[in-house]
Amino acid sequence: MKRKLLALLLALAMACALVSCGGNSTEDSGGSSDGSSGASASEAEESESEGEASAATVQHDTITLDADRLSVNPMSLWSSSTEVYSMYEMLFQLSDGIGSEMVPVLADANRGEYGGYDHESGSNVYTFYIYDNIYDHAGNHLTASDVVFSFQKTQEFGQTSGWGVVESWEAADDTTVVMTCTRELSNKGELENIVLRCFMFTEAAYDASGSQFASDECGTGPYYLVDYTDGVSVTMAKYEDYWQTDDSLKQACQQANVDNIVLMSISESTQKITGLTTGMTDMCTQMPADYIDSFSEGGAYSDGYTLTSAPANGVNYLEANCSEDSLCNDVNLRLAIFYAVGSEDMSIGMGSASNSPVSVLGTSVFPDYNAEWETWDNYQTSNSDPEKAQEYLAQSSYQGETLTLLCQSGDSETAVLVKAMLAEAGIECELSALESNVLASVASDSTEWDLYLNSTRSSDYLANIWSHVMSADAYATGTTEGFVDSQEYQDLLAAALSVDATEEDMNAFWQYTVDNAYVEGTTCGVSYIAYQNDVITGIWMNDKSILLPGAFTYAQ
Repeated sequence: MKRKLLALLLALAMACALVSCGGNSTEDSGGSSDGSSGASASEAEESESEGEASAATVQHDTITLDADRLSVNPMSLWSSSTEVYSMYEMLFQLSDGIGSEMVPVLADANRGEYGGYDHESGSNVYTFYIYDNIYDHAGNHLTASDVVFSFQKTQEFGQTSGWGVVESWEAADDTTVVMTCTRELSNKGELENIVLRCFMFTEAAYDASGSQFASDECGTGPYYLVDYTDGVSVTMAKYEDYWQTDDSLKQACQQANVDNIVLMSISESTQKITGLTTGMTDMCTQMPADYIDSFSEGGAYSDGYTLTSAPANGVNYLEANCSEDSLCNDVNLRLAIFYAVGSEDMSIGMGSASNSPVSVLGTSVFPDYNAEWETWDNYQTSNSDPEKAQEYLAQSSYQGETLTLLCQSGDSETAVLVKAMLAEAGIECELSALESNVLASVASDSTEWDLYLNSTRSSDYLANIWSHVMSADAYATGTTEGFVDSQEYQDLLAAALSVDATEEDMNAFWQYTVDNAYVEGTTCGVSYIAYQNDVITGIWMNDKSILLPGAFTYAQ
């Protein structure tokens, strides 16, 4: 039976090769079992961090960027990419990607106990300090009142999460901002989720904008907007009057090692490769799966190009409806389902070049990941096992009924693969593939589905991936996304989310999760980047895997 299943997977792999691993994100890559092929991009290329400037620059750099990521609006956090991060700045950033330390950018590194801010243990008040010489591209002086204005406008725009804990932001003077919260921010990433999720701009520039920054720009960053054609291209140039003149205080995200940056919207796979191989572009930021081998070692383009993967900070998962409205209320049926759907076999079926298996609901790029989970004996670490699935099925109340598998329409081919694996174990299901604009409302109705294919990501801690799926506070139902109503489970999650969480706290939550078979991580998407060796010698990306060409190193 195992051979029959593998034959099925290999057949389906051809149909799924170009399927992305995204679903309807509940928020807001290869070689190893978690999608992190060796070192991160910044480690692999020995990129500089913590303010060390690059010595080499080139006059022009062109990179490829998918059309849906072209946006110059600093408040549109869901679509913010290279262009926004190059032209606007935040109070803080992470020094070198996921898991690195929070470092000051606009915040004054010379003030505050924590390098840019003060906070007393047990207090719900946070005091931030900014430099007194920050000016935007129009020459407006950015002060504390502008910081408050930026927080408020960004929150109003509606693409923040977790900011409900903030009661107020107030400007104490021109360089001091006081943030008062409903409680102390005692969970992992809570403070970062606020100060690393808001670009700053002056109120004067906002008022002068003809589009409220939708099509024009006035940030404080090292690059300014030269031209923006929606859906076509963005052109930026180095800002010669950049406010931060002390190189010792510049973080990697503040470097400007190239004079001009051009982002071209190219979404079609063949055009991406043609652009890169003909020199029209210097970098392909999302390498199509069909071409990965060509740029890998021994491939047709391996000599002139470097291929590297971005950190895998997202995970795809299969979740069971644990309410009494679903047959999956039966733990033995849930175990049967998850043993039938193995992560490694899912990655094969979806195309292992662009997907990797996972050993937990999350990946190993996060600082709170525990490698011991990879050795635990459970469905998450098991290959597809139809025989074991049938053993649990025999202990369940399942009598051949048809389950409903919910997914976003873009994940239909992935759902077909899951359906085939379930059928191999004797479990029938029908697909309900919906557009994203109606998916959320259907997913919140416990009578509409039994299984749910979805995805989520985090840019700081693995525990926050768990929170996106399992926190009762995140859903109007007052339960988890899969309708688990358990205070014990929420208490275990709270312990795992705490800044004081121990390895035991993390283990306890994950053990409870697999013991009760609430969810299974299926795969993580592997995103590849390729660039010309005679132009670029090293790349740098932030904690959100956003590439910043200003921090790249370039060939002489």
